[in-house]
Amino acid sequence: MNATPAQCWNPVGYEIGRIFMQSMLGRRVVDIYMGQISNQQQIWLYDKNYSSAQLFVLDDVTDELPDEQSDPLEDGGIYEIHPVSAVYMSLDVEGGSVRNQANIRIYQDNNSDAQKFVFRQTDAGWVITCYRGGKAIDVTGGSSRAGTNIAQYRRNDSAAQLWDIRDNGDGSYTFVNSLGNVLDVAGGSMASGTNVWAYTANGSAAQKFYIERCDAADTLDGTYRIGTMLDGSLYLNSNGDNIVVGKSRQDFTVVHSSSGYYTIYDDGTGKVLDIYGGSRASGANVWKYQPNGSAAQRWTIVQEEDGSFTIISALGTALDVAGGQARQGTNVWAYVPNGSAAQMWTLN
Repeated sequence: MNATPAQCWNPVGYEIGRIFMQSMLGRRVVDIYMGQISNQQQIWLYDKNYSSAQLFVLDDVTDELPDEQSDPLEDGGIYEIHPVSAVYMSLDVEGGSVRNQANIRIYQDNNSDAQKFVFRQTDAGWVITCYRGGKAIDVTGGSSRAGTNIAQYRRNDSAAQLWDIRDNGDGSYTFVNSLGNVLDVAGGSMASGTNVWAYTANGSAAQKFYIERCDAADTLDGTYRIGTMLDGSLYLNSNGDNIVVGKSRQDFTVVHSSSGYYTIYDDGTGKVLDIYGGSRASGANVWKYQPNGSAAQRWTIVQEEDGSFTIISALGTALDVAGGQARQGTNVWAYVPNGSAAQMWTLN
């Protein structure tokens, strides 16, 4: 936007409720080419002819604007982030992905979990995690170069994930990264799908955002190393597609669903923990399989009094270290819940 006559328009009344949009460059008006209303139809200037292709209705959408965030930001609060340059867009994780390096963009506001973010306050600044999957908004590669992409990444509280959220005094906020640049809508575009990056501070609308509180429940979403209470040095691991315990600290991402269950993703492959064949039998094997939303891939995660967690399948059995053997390479299976240490896990 540069406020030149090429971007300025005079609304000219024609009849009640309908107007022409006349250019400040002359007497021509906005016209829909050939009077066709298909997607991506060309708009041009044309001599006034009083056709429907030149008549527009102005709707009052004031009530649809996001509320200004009058309360202080809350540690653990869940919010949507709307760019001032495009208030009907929201910051969005592309495709609702839970993978590392999934892109952050603006997208038409749809109230999905991909557009909700959890604000976590640390001594060094704010960390902003994605509500779905719990990964953090991250300046790719920890670069301080203007124009560096913004994506989600496993939370590590590095400078690339630390933000100073500055109140602009007009209901908007600017997100200043610890590396020096600010959160910015690329090119100041208002188009759905526009990329978001880290850019030199310039005070433009592309760098100002409204923060809107969401009515959403707390979840355990996040990326974890899942350890067994049998031995503090053993963690959930992969052996091919099979699940075992071992010394390697493999990353798994826990993702909630509207049904109250969780899906547990292997960060490396995108596959999820699954009970082989959807079996309800004690001793059924646990492996990794492509996500399909079946009961064999849905889990409840319950925190016990000692801080450990029990992971129960929607099929009724619990994630269990076979035979309670605290040994590297021991198989993990689904077994009838019994409260033993073989079924108690830590989320690290």
